[in-house]
Amino acid sequence: VIGLATNYSGKIVSADMRRTVDLFISRLMPHTSTGEVSECVAHILDGHSSDQIVCTPLKSRYEGAYASFHVDVSVSASGMKQALDSLMSPDSWPAGLLVRRYFHPRNK
Repeated sequence: VIGLATNYSGKIVSADMRRTVDLFISRLMPHTSTGEVSECVAHILDGHSSDQIVCTPLKSRYEGAYASFHVDVSVSASGMKQALDSLMSPDSWPAGLLVRRYFHPRNK
């Protein structure tokens, strides 16, 4: 539960909590730039509180055939569900792209 009451007169102060949404985006044209991917994600999140999008290219198995990226999106904790709903909606992305949650590799 995240509190929403604005009429509380106590001395409790809430911190501005930030959450991270990690995405794996693949099946892009090989020459796609990180800026283009970041711009696409920003367009999808239009209206949501996102202040930082970090896009990192990943090494693809067949580099001449497609490009893959790890996208790290910082959103407010209260906007996490809305951001996830927008980012994981098939209608948000161009046809043919593969988008799923990114999970960091485990340390051995």
